[in-house]
This record gives sequence, structure tokens and C-alpha cells, in this order.
Amino acid sequence: MKLLAYLPGADWGGAAMSVRTVFLARLFGLYCLLMGAAMLLQRDAFPAMVNAIMSNGPLVLTIGIFTLFGGLAMVILHNIWYGGALPVIITLLGWLTLIKSVMLLFLPPARLSALYAAISANAFLISGVLTLLLGVYLTAAGFRAKFDS
Repeated sequence: MKLLAYLPGADWGGAAMSVRTVFLARLFGLYCLLMGAAMLLQRDAFPAMVNAIMSNGPLVLTIGIFTLFGGLAMVILHNIWYGGALPVIITLLGWLTLIKSVMLLFLPPARLSALYAAISANAFLISGVLTLLLGVYLTAAGFRAKFDS
């Protein structure tokens, strides 16, 4: 874990973080670890699964509704653009979740299906690796952070 000490915002022994930031870092970190691992372990099947989901209009609507709740909750509860890399990354993830939900709700299913079908298998592999790395950073930062009192 020595390497993680050199990452931006990795002030493990110093500034205390808000309870929300620490909770969301842990939540998103574990989520990214699991999703990144799933994307890498099922790299041949993952693009087809995602394309099948995106071509199912009612399922996309359902996912969009739940993602909208999550994105709105993140933006309302954690819109913090200061305090180091960790709170800013959490805020960016909230905004990206909200933007994704709007796309899922407002783009026609045929357009969404075409967008996801255009993503190559290599792009899914790169996405899996980046997701896993983000998960490592967020999980380590979240579980090592000190809470504000």
C-alpha cells in the first residue's frame, strides 16, 4: 500500500474527511472493485450482455429511474469541489451518474443500443482495468481515512 501514498488526495494520516465522503468512497470503491473484476473476468460476454440490456426499452427505463435517484442523491448530498482529490472524485462520480441517468431516460432505446454497440471489446477491457484501479484507490482511501468529528 506504500504506492497508494503517492496518489493525489492520499493523505492517509492527515486531514479528516466528512462521514459522507468516507462512506461514499467505500461504497463506490467496493462497487468499482467488483464491477471491474466482473468486466475483466467476463470480458468476452460483457459487451453482449450490455448490448442486450441497452436494446430492451423497459429495462433501460427502469435502470434510468434507479440511476436518477442515485445520481440526484449523490449530487444533493455530496457536491464538494474542495478538500483534496477524494471528495472531488466522489462528486464527479455523482455528477457522471446523474448525467448517465438523464441519457438513459431521454435518448431513444435505438440510439442507446447503437451507442453501446459501437464500443469495442478492447474499450470494455480498458474500462474494466480503469474501473478496477479506481476501485482500489477509492476503497483504500475510504477505509484509511479519518472521520470529521
